Order: sequence, then C-alpha cells, then structure tokens
Amino acid sequence: MLKNERGAALPIVFILSMALIILGASLFTVSLAQASRTVLQEKREQAFYIAKSGADAIASYIIDNYRVTTLTDTAITNLNNHYLNQDISFGDGFFRAKVSRNPSDPNVIVIESKGIIDNVSNRTTLTLGPDGPVINMTHAILSNGEIKVTGGFKVWNRGDVAAVKGIEGIGSSNLDGGDLQPRYTGEFPPEIPIPSDLDPRTTLTSPITRSANYGDYEGGGFEIRVSDGKDIHINFDKFKINGIINIRGSGTGAVHIYTNTIKSEGSFTINNLDRKVVILYAQSSIDLKGSFDLNGVLLYAPNSTLTQGEGSVSITGAMITSNLELSGGTVVHYDETIANFINAIRKFERYKWSDE
Repeated sequence: MLKNERGAALPIVFILSMALIILGASLFTVSLAQASRTVLQEKREQAFYIAKSGADAIASYIIDNYRVTTLTDTAITNLNNHYLNQDISFGDGFFRAKVSRNPSDPNVIVIESKGIIDNVSNRTTLTLGPDGPVINMTHAILSNGEIKVTGGFKVWNRGDVAAVKGIEGIGSSNLDGGDLQPRYTGEFPPEIPIPSDLDPRTTLTSPITRSANYGDYEGGGFEIRVSDGKDIHINFDKFKINGIINIRGSGTGAVHIYTNTIKSEGSFTINNLDRKVVILYAQSSIDLKGSFDLNGVLLYAPNSTLTQGEGSVSITGAMITSNLELSGGTVVHYDETIANFINAIRKFERYKWSDE
C-alpha cells in the first residue's frame, strides 16, 4: 500500500516541476519583453524630444530672421530644400523637418519634425502665427472721425478714402480710381502700444542709431540710421519741428517714431531714403501750418486730430487719423505696401504643439 502511494506521488512531483520550469520560463520571457518594451519606450521618448528640439530650433530661427510678410513661399522652399531635407544630427540621433503654410490660413506656419534614434522614430508638430491681427488696408486715408476738406485735394493710385462720421469737400473726381466711403464700418488696423522700457535721453545726437525716449523735442531735424536687423523705437512727448528727418541705412529693422503731439509752423519732412518700414505714431494731435511731406511713411494716428491751417500736405504712403481738417493743398500718392506697414512689422510667435 505504501509503495503504491509513493508511486502515485511521482507524477505529481513531475507535473509540479514542469509547471515551475514553465512558470520560470514564462516569467523570464515576460521580463525580457517588459525590458524590451521599456527600452523601446525610452527610445520613443528620446526620439520625441529630438523631434521637439528640432522643431523648436527651427521656430527660433524663423522668429529671429523673418516677419510674417517676409517669410515668402520662396523662402519656405529654400528652407526645406537647402537645410531641412536631410538628416540633421542631434545628440545620439537625428531629425528631419518640413516647413509649410496652413492651407486654411496662409499666415500660420506649420513645422513638422521627426526624431529618430536607433531606428526608433517619433513626431511632433509646432505651429507659428502672427503676434497680432493681420488686416489688409486699401485706404490712402482712413479716419476714425470725420474728414473736412476746403482746399485742393487729390488721391492717386486707386487709394480709398473712408471716414466713420462722414466726409465733406471730397468727390469721386478727387480720387484716381479709389472708393469714397463716408460712413465706414469696416476694420481698422490694431493699435500698437509704445514700449515702456525705452532708455531716457536728454540730448538728441544725430544720427540716431538705437531706441530711446527723448521727452520733448524742438529742433530742425535729424537723421535715423538703421545699421542692423533690430527695430528702432524713438519716443517723443511734445514734438515741434521745422526741418527734415532722413531715414537711411543698410539694416533691415523697422523704424517707429512715437509722439504725443506734433506741431510744425514751417516745414516738416520725413524722407524714407532706403525704403525701410517707417511708421509715425501720433497719440493726441497734429497741428500743421506749413508744408508737411511724408515720403514712404505710414502716418498712424487713429486717436489724433490732424489740422492743416495753411501750406500743403504731400504723402507717399497712407494715413490713419481721427478727425481730419485740411484747408491747404493735399496730395496723397497711395502705396499699398506702405499702407500695410503694420502687417510688415508682425513677427511670428509660437501658437501650439501637436504631438503624435
């Protein structure tokens, strides 16, 4: 009887032994699979961060070197073909990227980036967009109040003339193909705030080559010279001038001239000699009793009343004002590029990430 019981125990021992062997093998296999999955996940995370770093570096390059209006289709093609259409080494891996426009909004840029490390890949997408509204302006004169004209007046090159509160003294014969819009209800370009961190200066030395706050100014003109890719911001409070401001230089930065009030009893001229982006901002009032010539400048004064008591006004570009009272001779040569200088100063900023 005892022998039979001992014999019966052998299969059980064998089965238990095999079960333990199989269990051990299974646990070993699971451990290997888990380790493999862990390594794969780590590689995917590394590939993701490589892709993200690549997209972020491309975004920084675009933000530093382009504006919304200068990142043309040709520039995008050159970026893709000459720089991005290749394996770009990054750490222990590499990335490839592509820049394109959003089909539904051409001002939005899409950066697609793929990171690869040890044949494991991951992707991410970063979109860039303008740092403010982009509004196309077709107006030679756009008034937030009313326009009153009692002297000679002419707008050339199909520029529109519009006023929210009405227009007096201008007929269709005064416009060279543009539209007269006396009860304008359309869009205005957005207001641009004055930088609050400009260095204060008590003496203006010509040529001006960098940003500064000069307080009150009364004088006969000066030169602004753009020597690099940085914008120049120049702020005045009371601005009284009888002379010429010349703007020149080989740099690509925009020139912003801010004033609270402008007063001129002789002549006031701004010459944009090298076709920079130049915007003259006036916050409160513009009082003119002599000649006023803006050559290649956008006058941006949506809250200012411009009063021309005598003399003449000649503008190559466009103006945005509140109330406009013109009693001398006025000629505006509308230039679409200059009218849209606010669009031209728009830079890109990061909008959002989309991870795959």
